Amino acid sequence: MKMKAIQLPRIAGLALLISGVPGAVAQPLSPDVAKFYTLVDNGGFEAGEALPTFWSAFPPRPEAWGSPRRDTTVFHSGHASGLLVSEAAHPSGRAGVQWNKYGIAVEGGATLIASFWVKSDHGPSGGAGVHTYDAQKNHLGFTPIRVPGDAAGWTYLQQEVPLPENAKTVGFPLYGRDEARTWFDDVALLGTPSTDAARGTPTLDGNLDDACWRPDRALTQFVLHTGAALPQTQPRAWLAYDNESLYVAFRCPHPLGATLKQAATKHDGDTWLDDSVEVFLDPWHKHRDYYQFCVNCLGVIRDAHGTATQWESGAQAKVQRAKTEWTVELAIPYAALGLTLDTGETWGINLVRNDRADGETSTWSLGGFHNPGRFGNVSLQPELTRFLRADLLSQLTTKERERTAVLKELEAGDLSPAELVEPSKLLAMARESSNQLRSLAQGTVAVPEIGWDGVRHSLADISKSITAARQTALSNMFRVGGAEGAGGFRVALAHSLQKIRRDGDVIDGVLSRRVRLTAARDETESFQLVVMPNGAPLTGVSVDAPPLKGAGGEVPIEWKRVEYVETAPPGYPTDYVGWWPDPLYPAGPFDVAATQRQPLWFTVSVPPEARPGVYRGEVVVRQAKQSVAVPVELTVRSFRLPRPGTLATAFGLYASVLTQWYHGNAPYQEVMTPMQYLPWCEFLGKYRLAPKNFAREFVNTTKNDDGTVTVDMSALQKLVTPLTLKYFAPYSFCMHRTPVGNALGTGEGRTSANDPDVAAATVKAYADEWRRQGFPGEAYLYGYDEPRREHYDFLRQAYSKIKAVAPEFPIMQTLGDPNPVELAGLVDIWCPLSSRLDTPFYTERLRAGDTLWTYTCCSPKHPYANFFIDRPAVEHRVLFWQTRQYGATGFLYWCVCYWDGPPNADSGEPHFPDVPLHWKDIGTYKSYKDNGDGWLLYPGPHFTPWPSVRLEVIRDGIEDYEYLVLLSRLVERAKALPADRRPAAELLAQAQELATVPAEVSRDMGNYTTDPRVIFARRQAVGDLIERLTNVVR
Repeated sequence: MKMKAIQLPRIAGLALLISGVPGAVAQPLSPDVAKFYTLVDNGGFEAGEALPTFWSAFPPRPEAWGSPRRDTTVFHSGHASGLLVSEAAHPSGRAGVQWNKYGIAVEGGATLIASFWVKSDHGPSGGAGVHTYDAQKNHLGFTPIRVPGDAAGWTYLQQEVPLPENAKTVGFPLYGRDEARTWFDDVALLGTPSTDAARGTPTLDGNLDDACWRPDRALTQFVLHTGAALPQTQPRAWLAYDNESLYVAFRCPHPLGATLKQAATKHDGDTWLDDSVEVFLDPWHKHRDYYQFCVNCLGVIRDAHGTATQWESGAQAKVQRAKTEWTVELAIPYAALGLTLDTGETWGINLVRNDRADGETSTWSLGGFHNPGRFGNVSLQPELTRFLRADLLSQLTTKERERTAVLKELEAGDLSPAELVEPSKLLAMARESSNQLRSLAQGTVAVPEIGWDGVRHSLADISKSITAARQTALSNMFRVGGAEGAGGFRVALAHSLQKIRRDGDVIDGVLSRRVRLTAARDETESFQLVVMPNGAPLTGVSVDAPPLKGAGGEVPIEWKRVEYVETAPPGYPTDYVGWWPDPLYPAGPFDVAATQRQPLWFTVSVPPEARPGVYRGEVVVRQAKQSVAVPVELTVRSFRLPRPGTLATAFGLYASVLTQWYHGNAPYQEVMTPMQYLPWCEFLGKYRLAPKNFAREFVNTTKNDDGTVTVDMSALQKLVTPLTLKYFAPYSFCMHRTPVGNALGTGEGRTSANDPDVAAATVKAYADEWRRQGFPGEAYLYGYDEPRREHYDFLRQAYSKIKAVAPEFPIMQTLGDPNPVELAGLVDIWCPLSSRLDTPFYTERLRAGDTLWTYTCCSPKHPYANFFIDRPAVEHRVLFWQTRQYGATGFLYWCVCYWDGPPNADSGEPHFPDVPLHWKDIGTYKSYKDNGDGWLLYPGPHFTPWPSVRLEVIRDGIEDYEYLVLLSRLVERAKALPADRRPAAELLAQAQELATVPAEVSRDMGNYTTDPRVIFARRQAVGDLIERLTNVVR
């Protein structure tokens, strides 16, 4: 625990900020710190007269409803502030009163930090935001920065703003509150620092007497990691390079007689707890992946790829000690860095000093701890040809596999010789280009005049040729009618991890004359057919999907029509903004516009009792007198996927939200019965999800004078036990939920929330009633949601008392904190934000015997996986592989049906599904600038749930998780067999390896595959081994 107590100060100040939570508040930024990084001038509004310099005002001239001005009578610091006066609500269709600055140059893919003080004379203050633009000045997105609703007086805000990779400039507006006066002061928008490395090869001895370590080349602008001040003793650092290694040197002053901490003596030990220096390195400058090197004052090195210390760099370090300083030289060889063709002349880097004598941690780039978006930049020009050749050879090998795979698909695709001509020609072009580049990769020819940039373009052309070959072949399959523009239509096959655009060709369809599926019993598999007109609109298209038939009987096929929602510019990278596929409409005749595509989603759900074997049938798509028949072949495996499963899937399904869409603001108990709520719970259960809150709905409570409650759960008798036994994994839902963390603030009316005795008495009332009703015992207590660190003392008191009255209900705690050491021993189920899942604290709690879950919501955003509509489907599925990778046994999601914002069924206005959804109108988008948060279900007519593409993919990810668990358990059972029945050691080793999550699927939470084929291939191999071992251990 001591380790965590020491580590905590260096990251606590930016913990919320790094999590990406809008409006997150960190320790106030010192103006002395801000000046090193800020991209805006005159952030204190000190320069100017009536109006400040640098800033633009809106309206540009005072108007009755709004008037910006510089104020020298009210300020947070200095002698002035920026005042926004609003006498009335701003006119409809116009922006509100604001300060702004546009055209600020930024580094695409990096992360900014917005920081400012704000106050208002009437309620909560205004806020700010960051608009992003590409080189053509196209708007890419907007990130809001909102003031907390309970803010009063001068309020400090600090928030990270991740930028899209193609961002070139940003706009930074500061908004006033309508009908109020709003002041801004000490405004900063922090970029990252840049430097260049000296060319040279120092003698690695710890003495900084080499030419490359000249005093005038030293980096001296280090700041405390919190941003609150400059360090008491300023370290100095240098960067140098040659064609073999990057070199880093530090000079670390300390008081005379100081005792340096030097506990770590072994490689990869906890060196960061000692007096030490750290280097974070992103050679590719993609702001996603990184290496960490930490050297203590003994010269002991800890190196890691991300947080994975099993990676070895071959780095070397030498240290010298003196009476008032210690110095270190670190050599980082390029050979282990995985340098690729994407490696350029600018690398991401951050430098850190851990000064245990003064109790300070200082950093060159603020916020750059394990956060490559906040790394600074270093320019260097080593000769990397041998490394780039190796990567080129690797990429060519991958391209050749892709080309060969398409060639094999063509050979098996039953195409006519005429249909094969053009695809074959394109594949031959790709092979010829690959062969030319292979000579370069093997070193038999020199780097061409086009340079490595030209090589990158040639690789891209090879990919285009392979894609075009597939696309051309697809265009000839399942076609009826005339040529393009002459009527008729085509059908393309697509897999379940494709999001098909509404217009344009399907470029990554399944190149096959039949759909081939493999599934276990009690498993569901999906595929898509895409209907594409041959230039003329289609009307009255129908689909026949009879059951598949085999020796074991029939397996049903169901289909739905994929429809589209219009996304809005998000606060994360996306392929495009516009119409994205997501809602799944019920089966029925449909029309297709001439220039559009219509995907159809098919699900094959294998009955639990189905016999293993092959089942066949066909799906027929008809329009007028034309039809296309697509054969479907299903192989049912010999094993059954357990239901209930092992993964606790706690997804919110709130009765009040359901009724708000269909019945307006009426209390849900007045318009809905438990039996009307039950089908929604069953609907989720069929997707292997549990409504985490369903045991809290329809509970009658009476508040007593002492603040406790009397509880009646009798209305849940027909919900809890029957659904749990049929669908829900253990601990998938809560017995009771305590208030959210924000309720623990001080203020009138909150005293009972802050009383540990009242909290324990309330939980006891729920627990007693739960026991009285005889409900299943495997439920959890939902702890105070996302508490802040200042709440921990109260939580320790409350949880200690709660455990005494309800010991059988584990306390589940959601957290964004990477190191909540104060709660260890009281929390039973740790549920960190997914971006925190791989941090050391939670790994240690898992080893200590605690249970680990994870969750997503409006965050984290890219590069972390989430459930957003406009991100690749593979991200939704890989989250469950990552859940298994880190030993988590539960996944929590706040709500599947938060249908706030657009007109609803009770509004009397046109509403979904009669009109499409525009995400700019959605409440969660307005708050967090993401598309899809809280919407995994859609509200169908007549109080009916409609699924989404994402929900289908989530189910598949959960089934992947269950495959991995099943194989792991089979391995353990096989190991326990007598020697004469035990499988061969080679088979067991293969099965054990397949039961893990490999690096090609997920290396860490921010680095995972984007290729669906990797998931499909691994899943197939896992299933094959399950069958082999199942036959052995029976």
